[in-house]
Amino acid sequence: MTNIAGSVIERVAIIDDEAGVRAAYRLELEQEFEPHIEDGPLGLLDTCVKRMKSHVDAALCDHKLTSRSNYATYDGAKLAAALNQSSLPAVLCTRYEPAKLEEIRRYRPHIPVLLHPDEFSQETFRYALETTIRELQGEFTQWRRPWRAQVHIEDVEDQWLYVRIPARDENKLIRLDKSDLPMELQNRIQPDRRLYAMVNVGADHSRDLYFMDWES
Repeated sequence: MTNIAGSVIERVAIIDDEAGVRAAYRLELEQEFEPHIEDGPLGLLDTCVKRMKSHVDAALCDHKLTSRSNYATYDGAKLAAALNQSSLPAVLCTRYEPAKLEEIRRYRPHIPVLLHPDEFSQETFRYALETTIRELQGEFTQWRRPWRAQVHIEDVEDQWLYVRIPARDENKLIRLDKSDLPMELQNRIQPDRRLYAMVNVGADHSRDLYFMDWES
């Protein structure tokens, strides 16, 4: 039983569609926590969230959960975000982040920390849990706090938007999925358009940026 940011964390769900990976995480976590292996299938998203809230205190989740048989019908970023929104702290740990960046980014408002398996350890997981719990309590780190920011649309290509954030003083373009914007804005998107969104402009890396509450 461990106290992290005022919360007692004992049982931790390990969610991954590969049995070998689940076993490896278990060995790492059992030094401090009581790992609870989720062998699957996970079932419907809402059902899964309710079940985990009833028997674990936190969760460690991979992103790609749909590769093996019928383990899940949704990806881990969606599940981790749903768990955090339900006040169950969840940490996403995945090697798919570079390839699935836009797919994961839409859920980042509700995923405070994203780990890579190469950097995973008991210590990094504990840090990630603490950051997540504090954010669920309303205590944001500087790199996660959202601010209203102007977003410049530089280009539009099929389903993708390429945007720039002047508040970050960057020329680097960020690719977003058009479907992540409200429906009333999607059909009015064009190059050189200026929109506003809540963005964590203090993020050290553009991969950690998230966008929410869009407006014209």
